[in-house]
Amino acid sequence: MTNILLNRIKTVKNVANVFKNQVLNEEIYYGTDYASEKENYQIAICQNGKFAVTFDTANLRIKILENTDHRPFTSSKKKVNSNNKNEFDGPEKLDEQDDINQIIAYFKINDDFMVEKFYKENYNPPSSGHDTTATENKASNLKWSFDISNVQEKNGESFIFVAISRIADEDMRRTSKEKRKDRKDDNKKPDYERKVLSKIRYNCPLPPDEAIAVDMQNTQPELTRVLTSRNNSEIKKGIAIYRLDLKKNQGEKINYIFSTVTYHYSDQISGICRFIEASSEDDSESLYDFKLKRFIILNYRGIYNFEFDDHFDFFTLNEKFEYPASIRRELDSWYVDDDCMKRLLSCIYDKYFLVTQYKNNAQSLEGKA
Repeated sequence: MTNILLNRIKTVKNVANVFKNQVLNEEIYYGTDYASEKENYQIAICQNGKFAVTFDTANLRIKILENTDHRPFTSSKKKVNSNNKNEFDGPEKLDEQDDINQIIAYFKINDDFMVEKFYKENYNPPSSGHDTTATENKASNLKWSFDISNVQEKNGESFIFVAISRIADEDMRRTSKEKRKDRKDDNKKPDYERKVLSKIRYNCPLPPDEAIAVDMQNTQPELTRVLTSRNNSEIKKGIAIYRLDLKKNQGEKINYIFSTVTYHYSDQISGICRFIEASSEDDSESLYDFKLKRFIILNYRGIYNFEFDDHFDFFTLNEKFEYPASIRRELDSWYVDDDCMKRLLSCIYDKYFLVTQYKNNAQSLEGKA
Protein backbone atom coordinates (compact mmCIF):
# COMPACT_ATOMS: atom_id res chain seq x y z
CA MET A 1 0.00 0.00 0.00
CA THR A 2 2.82 2.36 0.89
CA ASN A 3 4.59 1.69 -2.41
CA ILE A 4 1.37 2.41 -4.34
CA LEU A 5 0.97 5.76 -2.55
CA LEU A 6 4.61 6.68 -3.20
CA ASN A 7 4.25 5.82 -6.89
CA ARG A 8 1.11 7.96 -7.13
CA ILE A 9 2.87 10.87 -5.45
CA LYS A 10 5.77 10.56 -7.91
CA THR A 11 3.32 10.48 -10.83
CA VAL A 12 1.57 13.64 -9.60
CA LYS A 13 4.93 15.39 -9.19
CA ASN A 14 6.04 14.37 -12.68
CA VAL A 15 2.79 15.67 -14.19
CA ALA A 16 3.16 18.94 -12.26
CA ASN A 17 6.73 19.33 -13.55
CA VAL A 18 5.58 18.77 -17.12
CA PHE A 19 2.99 21.56 -16.84
CA LYS A 20 5.42 23.82 -14.98
CA ASN A 21 8.05 23.48 -17.70
CA GLN A 22 5.64 23.91 -20.59
CA VAL A 23 6.59 26.85 -22.75
CA LEU A 24 4.77 28.57 -25.58
CA ASN A 25 7.01 29.10 -28.60
CA GLU A 26 6.40 32.04 -30.93
CA GLU A 27 8.21 33.27 -34.01
CA ILE A 28 9.00 36.99 -34.08
CA TYR A 29 10.41 38.71 -37.15
CA TYR A 30 12.68 41.68 -37.67
CA GLY A 31 10.71 44.84 -38.38
CA THR A 32 10.78 48.62 -38.74
CA ASP A 33 8.50 51.29 -37.33
CA TYR A 34 8.40 54.87 -36.07
CA ALA A 35 9.24 56.31 -32.69
CA SER A 36 5.67 57.19 -31.69
CA GLU A 37 6.86 59.00 -28.54
CA LYS A 38 9.78 61.25 -27.73
CA GLU A 39 12.53 58.88 -26.60
CA ASN A 40 13.22 58.62 -22.87
CA TYR A 41 16.29 56.46 -22.33
CA GLN A 42 17.53 54.89 -19.11
CA ILE A 43 20.59 52.69 -18.71
CA ALA A 44 21.77 49.88 -16.43
CA ILE A 45 25.20 48.20 -16.37
CA CYS A 46 25.90 44.67 -15.17
CA GLN A 47 28.03 44.09 -12.11
CA ASN A 48 31.31 43.31 -13.89
CA GLY A 49 30.85 45.99 -16.56
CA LYS A 50 30.84 43.69 -19.59
CA PHE A 51 27.25 44.41 -20.65
CA ALA A 52 24.74 47.24 -20.49
CA VAL A 53 21.06 47.64 -21.32
CA THR A 54 19.25 50.77 -22.48
CA PHE A 55 15.48 51.03 -22.11
CA ASP A 56 13.40 53.60 -23.97
CA THR A 57 10.49 53.84 -21.51
CA ALA A 58 8.41 55.94 -23.91
CA ASN A 59 8.55 53.52 -26.86
CA LEU A 60 9.29 50.32 -24.87
CA ARG A 61 12.47 49.45 -26.74
CA ILE A 62 15.22 47.36 -25.14
CA LYS A 63 18.81 47.30 -26.41
CA ILE A 64 21.55 45.07 -24.94
CA LEU A 65 25.13 46.13 -25.64
CA GLU A 66 28.48 44.45 -25.05
CA ASN A 67 31.56 46.32 -23.91
CA THR A 68 34.01 44.65 -26.30
CA ASP A 69 36.94 46.45 -24.66
CA HIS A 70 36.07 45.36 -21.13
CA ARG A 71 38.96 44.83 -18.72
CA PRO A 72 38.70 43.73 -15.07
CA PHE A 73 39.41 46.40 -12.49
CA THR A 74 42.92 46.05 -11.12
CA SER A 75 45.45 48.18 -9.27
CA SER A 76 48.33 46.08 -10.51
CA LYS A 77 50.57 47.09 -13.43
CA LYS A 78 50.69 43.49 -14.59
CA LYS A 79 49.17 42.65 -17.94
CA VAL A 80 45.54 41.62 -17.55
CA ASN A 81 43.68 39.75 -20.26
CA SER A 82 40.52 41.57 -21.27
CA ASN A 83 37.34 40.00 -22.56
CA ASN A 84 38.63 40.13 -26.15
CA LYS A 85 42.12 38.81 -25.27
CA ASN A 86 43.83 42.15 -25.84
CA GLU A 87 46.33 43.18 -23.19
CA PHE A 88 46.46 46.43 -21.28
CA ASP A 89 49.90 47.87 -20.57
CA GLY A 90 48.89 51.29 -19.24
CA PRO A 91 47.22 54.62 -20.10
CA GLU A 92 49.41 55.06 -23.19
CA LYS A 93 47.44 52.21 -24.86
CA LEU A 94 44.02 53.76 -24.36
CA ASP A 95 43.98 55.14 -27.92
CA GLU A 96 44.07 51.56 -29.21
CA GLN A 97 40.89 50.41 -27.47
CA ASP A 98 38.02 48.99 -29.50
CA ASP A 99 34.45 50.22 -29.80
CA ILE A 100 32.38 49.55 -26.70
CA ASN A 101 28.92 49.70 -28.26
CA GLN A 102 28.53 46.26 -29.86
CA ILE A 103 24.76 45.59 -29.99
CA ILE A 104 23.80 42.06 -28.92
CA ALA A 105 20.00 42.34 -29.17
CA TYR A 106 17.45 45.05 -29.92
CA PHE A 107 13.70 44.49 -29.54
CA LYS A 108 10.39 46.16 -28.76
CA ILE A 109 7.86 45.04 -26.14
CA ASN A 110 4.18 45.86 -25.63
CA ASP A 111 2.28 46.99 -22.53
CA ASP A 112 2.22 43.41 -21.24
CA PHE A 113 6.02 43.16 -21.66
CA MET A 114 5.62 40.66 -24.53
CA VAL A 115 8.17 40.89 -27.33
CA GLU A 116 6.57 42.51 -30.39
CA LYS A 117 9.44 42.66 -32.86
CA PHE A 118 13.20 42.49 -33.21
CA TYR A 119 15.26 45.25 -34.81
CA LYS A 120 18.46 44.89 -36.76
CA GLU A 121 21.54 45.99 -34.83
CA ASN A 122 22.04 49.45 -36.30
CA TYR A 123 18.39 50.30 -36.88
CA ASN A 124 17.46 53.85 -35.82
CA PRO A 125 13.65 54.31 -35.73
CA PRO A 126 12.60 57.66 -37.27
CA SER A 127 10.18 59.95 -35.46
CA SER A 128 6.53 59.71 -36.48
CA GLY A 129 6.16 63.50 -36.37
CA HIS A 130 2.85 63.26 -34.50
CA ASP A 131 1.88 65.30 -31.44
CA THR A 132 2.38 62.96 -28.47
CA THR A 133 1.65 65.36 -25.59
CA ALA A 134 -1.23 63.29 -24.23
CA THR A 135 0.66 60.01 -24.29
CA GLU A 136 3.78 61.64 -22.86
CA ASN A 137 1.73 62.83 -19.88
CA LYS A 138 0.41 59.30 -19.47
CA ALA A 139 3.92 57.81 -19.61
CA SER A 140 5.36 60.40 -17.23
CA ASN A 141 3.15 59.07 -14.43
CA LEU A 142 4.75 55.63 -14.66
CA LYS A 143 7.82 54.59 -12.69
CA TRP A 144 10.19 51.95 -13.98
CA SER A 145 13.00 49.84 -12.63
CA PHE A 146 15.26 47.53 -14.58
CA ASP A 147 18.49 45.60 -14.19
CA ILE A 148 20.87 43.39 -16.19
CA SER A 149 22.87 40.38 -15.05
CA ASN A 150 26.33 39.23 -15.99
CA VAL A 151 26.65 36.43 -18.53
CA GLN A 152 25.87 33.08 -16.94
CA GLU A 153 27.60 29.95 -18.25
CA LYS A 154 25.88 26.56 -17.83
CA ASN A 155 26.91 23.32 -19.55
CA GLY A 156 28.48 25.11 -22.48
CA GLU A 157 25.50 27.50 -22.89
CA SER A 158 25.53 31.25 -22.25
CA PHE A 159 22.67 33.36 -20.91
CA ILE A 160 22.13 36.96 -19.90
CA PHE A 161 19.07 38.32 -18.06
CA VAL A 162 17.26 41.63 -18.24
CA ALA A 163 14.50 42.43 -15.73
CA ILE A 164 11.96 45.25 -16.03
CA SER A 165 9.25 46.38 -13.64
CA ARG A 166 6.48 48.91 -14.22
CA ILE A 167 5.87 50.12 -10.68
CA ALA A 168 2.42 50.77 -9.27
CA ASP A 169 2.06 53.69 -6.87
CA GLU A 170 0.44 51.50 -4.20
CA ASP A 171 3.52 49.23 -4.13
CA MET A 172 5.77 52.10 -3.04
CA ARG A 173 3.78 53.56 -0.14
CA ARG A 174 1.32 52.63 2.59
CA THR A 175 -2.19 52.75 1.22
CA SER A 176 -5.23 54.04 3.09
CA LYS A 177 -6.41 50.43 3.58
CA GLU A 178 -3.25 49.50 5.48
CA LYS A 179 -2.98 50.45 9.12
CA ARG A 180 0.18 50.27 11.15
CA LYS A 181 -1.51 48.45 14.00
CA ASP A 182 -2.63 45.72 11.62
CA ARG A 183 0.82 45.06 10.17
CA LYS A 184 1.80 42.52 12.83
CA ASP A 185 -1.30 40.48 12.06
CA ASP A 186 -0.96 40.93 8.29
CA ASN A 187 2.57 39.57 8.32
CA LYS A 188 1.27 36.19 9.50
CA LYS A 189 -0.30 35.59 6.10
CA PRO A 190 1.58 36.11 2.83
CA ASP A 191 0.55 39.05 0.66
CA TYR A 192 1.53 37.22 -2.53
CA GLU A 193 0.79 33.96 -4.30
CA ARG A 194 3.57 31.40 -4.65
CA LYS A 195 3.56 30.59 -8.34
CA VAL A 196 5.74 30.03 -11.39
CA LEU A 197 5.91 33.04 -13.69
CA SER A 198 4.21 32.67 -17.08
CA LYS A 199 6.64 31.94 -19.89
CA ILE A 200 6.98 32.43 -23.66
CA ARG A 201 10.01 31.69 -25.84
CA TYR A 202 10.52 33.99 -28.84
CA ASN A 203 12.50 32.75 -31.83
CA CYS A 204 13.52 34.53 -35.00
CA PRO A 205 13.64 32.13 -38.00
CA LEU A 206 16.50 34.01 -39.68
CA PRO A 207 19.69 35.64 -38.37
CA PRO A 208 19.87 39.46 -38.67
CA ASP A 209 22.15 39.44 -41.73
CA GLU A 210 19.69 37.23 -43.65
CA ALA A 211 16.39 38.62 -42.34
CA ILE A 212 14.23 41.06 -44.27
CA ALA A 213 12.91 43.84 -42.04
CA VAL A 214 9.13 44.21 -42.42
CA ASP A 215 7.71 47.75 -42.38
CA MET A 216 5.05 47.40 -39.69
CA GLN A 217 3.59 50.84 -40.42
CA ASN A 218 2.72 50.10 -44.06
CA THR A 219 1.53 46.53 -43.63
CA GLN A 220 -2.20 45.97 -44.03
CA PRO A 221 -3.96 45.76 -40.64
CA GLU A 222 -5.30 42.27 -41.30
CA LEU A 223 -1.76 41.04 -42.01
CA THR A 224 -0.03 42.85 -39.18
CA ARG A 225 0.95 40.68 -36.26
CA VAL A 226 -0.70 42.20 -33.20
CA LEU A 227 -0.21 41.12 -29.62
CA THR A 228 -3.25 42.50 -27.85
CA SER A 229 -2.81 43.74 -24.30
CA ARG A 230 -4.99 42.16 -21.65
CA ASN A 231 -6.67 45.50 -21.06
CA ASN A 232 -5.88 48.34 -23.45
CA SER A 233 -7.71 50.90 -21.30
CA GLU A 234 -5.54 50.32 -18.26
CA ILE A 235 -1.78 49.81 -18.09
CA LYS A 236 -1.09 47.39 -15.25
CA LYS A 237 1.85 46.94 -12.95
CA GLY A 238 4.10 43.95 -13.46
CA ILE A 239 7.56 42.50 -13.86
CA ALA A 240 9.23 40.68 -16.73
CA ILE A 241 12.47 38.74 -16.82
CA TYR A 242 14.00 38.18 -20.25
CA ARG A 243 16.48 35.34 -20.65
CA LEU A 244 18.60 35.89 -23.75
CA ASP A 245 20.30 32.77 -25.10
CA LEU A 246 23.72 33.67 -26.50
CA LYS A 247 26.18 31.81 -28.66
CA LYS A 248 29.79 32.45 -27.75
CA ASN A 249 31.99 33.21 -30.75
CA GLN A 250 35.48 31.93 -29.91
CA GLY A 251 37.44 33.80 -32.57
CA GLU A 252 40.27 36.27 -32.22
CA LYS A 253 37.88 38.22 -30.05
CA ILE A 254 35.37 36.58 -27.73
CA ASN A 255 31.93 37.95 -28.45
CA TYR A 256 28.32 36.83 -28.16
CA ILE A 257 25.61 36.30 -30.78
CA PHE A 258 21.96 36.51 -29.76
CA SER A 259 19.67 33.56 -30.62
CA THR A 260 16.38 33.50 -28.63
CA VAL A 261 14.54 35.38 -25.86
CA THR A 262 12.51 33.66 -23.16
CA TYR A 263 10.02 35.90 -21.37
CA HIS A 264 8.87 35.34 -17.75
CA TYR A 265 6.04 37.55 -16.50
CA SER A 266 3.91 38.36 -13.45
CA ASP A 267 1.33 41.10 -12.95
CA GLN A 268 0.83 40.60 -9.21
CA ILE A 269 3.88 42.52 -8.00
CA SER A 270 6.10 45.47 -8.90
CA GLY A 271 9.12 47.22 -7.42
CA ILE A 272 12.87 47.72 -7.69
CA CYS A 273 14.55 44.91 -9.72
CA ARG A 274 17.86 43.44 -8.62
CA PHE A 275 19.93 40.47 -9.74
CA ILE A 276 22.06 39.28 -6.83
CA GLU A 277 25.37 37.84 -7.98
CA ALA A 278 28.56 36.79 -6.25
CA SER A 279 32.08 35.87 -7.37
CA SER A 280 34.40 33.24 -5.93
CA GLU A 281 36.98 35.33 -4.06
CA ASP A 282 39.03 32.20 -3.35
CA ASP A 283 39.59 31.55 -7.06
CA SER A 284 41.60 34.23 -8.89
CA GLU A 285 40.40 32.95 -12.28
CA SER A 286 36.75 33.40 -11.35
CA LEU A 287 37.17 36.59 -9.34
CA TYR A 288 35.28 38.53 -12.01
CA ASP A 289 33.02 35.62 -13.01
CA PHE A 290 29.84 36.53 -11.13
CA LYS A 291 27.26 33.78 -10.60
CA LEU A 292 23.56 34.54 -10.31
CA LYS A 293 22.38 33.66 -6.78
CA ARG A 294 18.88 35.14 -6.70
CA PHE A 295 16.51 37.67 -8.22
CA ILE A 296 14.58 40.02 -5.92
CA ILE A 297 11.95 42.76 -6.05
CA LEU A 298 11.94 45.47 -3.37
CA ASN A 299 8.90 47.60 -2.59
CA TYR A 300 7.18 49.18 0.42
CA ARG A 301 6.02 45.84 1.84
CA GLY A 302 9.31 43.95 1.74
CA ILE A 303 11.84 42.03 -0.34
CA TYR A 304 10.38 39.35 -2.60
CA ASN A 305 12.60 36.47 -3.67
CA PHE A 306 12.32 34.52 -6.93
CA GLU A 307 13.93 31.10 -7.13
CA PHE A 308 15.07 29.44 -10.36
CA ASP A 309 16.41 26.06 -11.43
CA ASP A 310 19.98 25.32 -12.49
CA HIS A 311 19.21 25.91 -16.17
CA PHE A 312 17.13 29.09 -15.61
CA ASP A 313 14.08 27.44 -17.21
CA PHE A 314 11.61 28.93 -14.74
CA PHE A 315 11.31 31.65 -12.09
CA THR A 316 9.06 31.23 -9.04
CA LEU A 317 7.96 33.89 -6.56
CA ASN A 318 8.51 31.83 -3.43
CA GLU A 319 9.48 33.93 -0.41
CA LYS A 320 9.26 37.36 1.21
CA PHE A 321 11.86 38.90 3.53
CA GLU A 322 11.04 41.66 6.00
CA TYR A 323 13.09 44.85 6.21
CA PRO A 324 15.27 45.64 9.24
CA ALA A 325 13.15 47.02 12.09
CA SER A 326 14.50 50.58 11.79
CA ILE A 327 13.63 51.00 8.11
CA ARG A 328 10.28 49.28 8.64
CA ARG A 329 9.34 51.89 11.24
CA GLU A 330 10.50 54.69 8.94
CA LEU A 331 8.48 53.41 5.98
CA ASP A 332 5.33 53.03 8.10
CA SER A 333 5.68 56.50 9.59
CA TRP A 334 6.79 58.64 6.68
CA TYR A 335 5.67 57.00 3.45
CA VAL A 336 1.90 57.22 3.50
CA ASP A 337 1.54 59.84 0.77
CA ASP A 338 5.13 59.86 -0.49
CA ASP A 339 6.86 57.33 -2.72
CA CYS A 340 9.61 55.37 -0.91
CA MET A 341 11.55 54.30 -4.02
CA LYS A 342 14.44 56.75 -3.51
CA ARG A 343 14.73 55.76 0.15
CA LEU A 344 14.97 52.06 -0.70
CA LEU A 345 17.52 52.72 -3.45
CA SER A 346 19.70 54.59 -0.94
CA CYS A 347 19.92 51.39 1.15
CA ILE A 348 21.12 49.09 -1.65
CA TYR A 349 24.88 48.51 -1.73
CA ASP A 350 25.94 45.83 -4.20
CA LYS A 351 24.19 42.69 -2.90
CA TYR A 352 23.40 44.12 0.54
CA PHE A 353 20.50 46.11 1.97
CA LEU A 354 21.99 48.35 4.66
CA VAL A 355 20.52 50.97 7.00
CA THR A 356 22.66 53.38 9.01
CA GLN A 357 21.73 53.74 12.69
CA TYR A 358 22.96 56.10 15.38
CA LYS A 359 22.80 55.13 19.06
CA ASN A 360 24.72 56.64 21.96
CA ASN A 361 26.79 58.71 19.51
CA ALA A 362 27.88 55.52 17.74
CA GLN A 363 27.18 54.71 14.11
CA SER A 364 26.22 51.16 13.13
CA LEU A 365 24.80 49.34 10.14
CA GLU A 366 21.77 47.07 10.18
CA GLY A 367 21.00 45.08 7.08
CA LYS A 368 20.35 41.94 5.09
CA ALA A 369 22.47 40.11 2.54
